[in-house]
Amino acid sequence: TAPQEGDGVEKYHEIRLHKVGFSYPGGEAVLKDIDLTINECTRIAVVGENGSGKTTLARLILGLYLPDKGEVCYNGISTDRLCYGRLQEQASAVFQNFRKYKLTLQENIEIAAEGPAAQMGVETALKQAGITLTKEMFPEHLNTVLAKEFGGVDLSGGQWQRIAIARGIYKKSGLIVLDEPTAAIDPMQEHELYQTFLEAAKGKIAVIVTHRLG
Repeated sequence: TAPQEGDGVEKYHEIRLHKVGFSYPGGEAVLKDIDLTINECTRIAVVGENGSGKTTLARLILGLYLPDKGEVCYNGISTDRLCYGRLQEQASAVFQNFRKYKLTLQENIEIAAEGPAAQMGVETALKQAGITLTKEMFPEHLNTVLAKEFGGVDLSGGQWQRIAIARGIYKKSGLIVLDEPTAAIDPMQEHELYQTFLEAAKGKIAVIVTHRLG
């Protein structure tokens, strides 16, 4: 039976980009004739200079953008025929401009998913993202408010990035994209974090976008 409009994708066996092109309004083409096939359980890195179209490509893969030319297909179904909400339920992403919620530590993670949509416990997600729940850093443990003005604590840029990554891996998904999420982390910590992330991403498609080849 031919797939119907609004069909969901339960498991990503293949994500395929065929002759994909994309331009922002009033601008030149950011991407031209992109052909790419990503099979299930594959982990890839997209590496390039700033402004080369990496983030645009990531958003096309996620279905956040639709291509001007060509098509992006999940299991052979074009993203313009898939239910947007259903597509996003089964994908997780951490972008460089992630949100910093003035909520508790636990709420900052759980906001990504509810109940059966969670892949693991909050503490497990934090541990996998390299966050240690010390009394000095998080005096109220998971109930510590992440905002000084509300009687909570201040976090560094690197700590916030780890929380954003914990939020991303906490959600159950068939696809996870990390788009330059480690800019505030030194290279040694970055390497360690990527290894931890790749371990957490087993069994799903994982895409890492970065400008640093290392």
